[in-house]
Amino acid sequence: LHRLTLRLESLGLRPRRQLSTAALRPLPQFRAFTEATPADMEAAALHFEACAGHAQQVERLLGMLRAQKGINIGSPVDLFTHGIQTATR
Repeated sequence: LHRLTLRLESLGLRPRRQLSTAALRPLPQFRAFTEATPADMEAAALHFEACAGHAQQVERLLGMLRAQKGINIGSPVDLFTHGIQTATR
């Protein structure tokens, strides 16, 4: 896992400080993009970054790998070890 984290960091995928959604603007209320104002789109972009930005993608990926610890489908190593081996070769 450490080697994978180092590799992700070398690709510029270092987790950033996570944004708190409580500090964000209220959610835009438009029903169609044609109704959205520039301020609405800026608020939507901030919410997207807080929920699904680069830092969250890295954490989601690492969480999926961690969830595979101990799951063995009949091979010599569990799915977590296999995933780490595959990612680092």
